[in-house]
Amino acid sequence: MLTQGSSVEMPWADEVPAILQAWYAGNSAGDALADVLTGAVNPSAKLSLTFPRALTDVPSHGNFGNSLGPIRYAEGLWVGYKHYIDRNIEPLWAFGYGLSYTTFEYSDLKVSSTKMSVTDAKNVKIELSVTVANTGTKVGSEVIQVYLSPPAQSQLDPSPTRVLKGFVRVKDLHPGTKQVTHVVLDKYAFSLWDEAKNTWLVASGTRKVLVAASSVDMRLQSEIMVESDVYWSGL
Repeated sequence: MLTQGSSVEMPWADEVPAILQAWYAGNSAGDALADVLTGAVNPSAKLSLTFPRALTDVPSHGNFGNSLGPIRYAEGLWVGYKHYIDRNIEPLWAFGYGLSYTTFEYSDLKVSSTKMSVTDAKNVKIELSVTVANTGTKVGSEVIQVYLSPPAQSQLDPSPTRVLKGFVRVKDLHPGTKQVTHVVLDKYAFSLWDEAKNTWLVASGTRKVLVAASSVDMRLQSEIMVESDVYWSGL
């Protein structure tokens, strides 16, 4: 069992039968952990960061330790899970990963609109719906994650291969039952900051919409096409 506030190296991970990540759970941690270990509660948490196999895999490795004092963070947009995906580095456990005493199946991805005009881009609210089924034998909860991949070509290339843009938790799903859940993507989900123009840009092109169980476990896919570049500012 691990109780710490961040990821740590675990060169021994393959030598133990199980690992329980407890974080800092407070005064009632013992009771909560006992419920999980005995099966009274089905765990449903997902990792909020990536656990590396080695310190040298961490995005900021090599950017600190300057004898003059200042620390230079040179990762740019490639912080966290985006670094591991685009540098083809296999983590120990990926961002968004988590185990359960049951299993889930995703199906029937629907997108309210697969094409976005200039007018739409400034006021966009695209709704995704996904059916989640509990295919195991225990009541359980699941966190569905939605990632967007950038257009193949854009004015702000390069960009990370995929970025988390939304998530939703399906709570207490009984064995053999299904639930339709929804995630809404707004203009911020499709925008990147253009430093040269000092404004937001929704770049033209086709984006992949990826519904996933973690940053490396893609389950369903669709596409949304933006007709032309759209610049906007303000809220």
